[in-house]
Amino acid sequence: MFLAANKEIYDLIEPHGYFDGKNEIAGDITDWRFYGDPETDLAGGTKPARNTAYAWQFLTVSVVGTLSPLSLINQLLESRSDKGQYVRKLLNVIETYLDVDRGYFDSGFYETSPVRALDEAGLEFVIRVDDGPDRVDDLIAEARANNWAWNVMDWGVGDIEDGKHLLFVVPSEKRRSRTESDGDDEDEADPWIAFYTNIEWTVDEPATRNYDGPIEQIELGQHDRQHTQTALSSDAESGTQQAKAGNSKRKTCDRVSTVNGEGSVNDKQPRMERDYPPKDPTVLAQAYRSRWGVESGYDSIKNRFLPKSGSTEFFKRVYYFNYAVLHYNMWTAANVMHAAETGHDLEEGGKAFTADDITSALSEDPVELDIGEVNDLSEFADLLQGLDPLGGYVDWKE
Repeated sequence: MFLAANKEIYDLIEPHGYFDGKNEIAGDITDWRFYGDPETDLAGGTKPARNTAYAWQFLTVSVVGTLSPLSLINQLLESRSDKGQYVRKLLNVIETYLDVDRGYFDSGFYETSPVRALDEAGLEFVIRVDDGPDRVDDLIAEARANNWAWNVMDWGVGDIEDGKHLLFVVPSEKRRSRTESDGDDEDEADPWIAFYTNIEWTVDEPATRNYDGPIEQIELGQHDRQHTQTALSSDAESGTQQAKAGNSKRKTCDRVSTVNGEGSVNDKQPRMERDYPPKDPTVLAQAYRSRWGVESGYDSIKNRFLPKSGSTEFFKRVYYFNYAVLHYNMWTAANVMHAAETGHDLEEGGKAFTADDITSALSEDPVELDIGEVNDLSEFADLLQGLDPLGGYVDWKE
């Protein structure tokens, strides 16, 4: 039911160009915290916060690069030991919406099974590393000692073979502003953040950090991997590596920014040109920040739209969570359609409707709809075998 209803919302938005050029997603493990018996079905351990260390966890996937993120699919995690099986099936569903080639994922995906699933799907990924290996501290210490803008090493998480992927560290602007405002000690005044990726870049040696220099603005655009091949060749004399891009293209990136009078939210204004592969990992770190809007979106879902419940039955919790996501996506749809009809600039003027406007309208201004008979409840039934009509729970043990 959720997938069918959500597809209807997507189809309302899509004609207005809201998803033009969007081929990047954000993946999150989102907690709905639980305060009851820890043995309750499918409630499991999570980071202690708000007087509990238990939660139902949902794997969520959203579109990146839009002014108001749209959640495409959510799945309650039944088994937390093999998230890869969820990733595989959810990516199959995502492909019915978008031609995705890159994903930005939170630290819950920094495990062997989801990384293998992403690799198998041919998806470029950047994953946040929270509780990383001791080597992260060594990378940071080396970068600080040399005043480098970043540092990197070959790596493989868990059972992934060493050297298959890259582990890199960069200064965290988000943490920096927070610690500076809080007046923390010197050790925390220069915070760093770690990422894990399968994306290579062209610069081999870290540049010296220069905070007075220009900050390169990264626009989200399509990654033309079919026309770009990167090979690393070893320089026998110097022992260094140089990245060579074969048949690489410079691309002009478009940005979704406004709604014009003709009902399209994509102004197609040419933006800066940039090469692919990226110049260095700071580009990937900045692009990763584009998913922070998704995180705030799920905060809105849980704080604005999620019903209060004391139920210990997981299928009810799944239903309520998906119900809240649908309302959040309706909020996005209302703002996009209003902008398309009125020419309102979503970027400059912000959302015309607040979350409270939507919830008030739902309760105070209901409209009866005759939706007729639904012959095919969900076109995704073949992709998600075992789909339960109450909210999308899948029995992965089949």
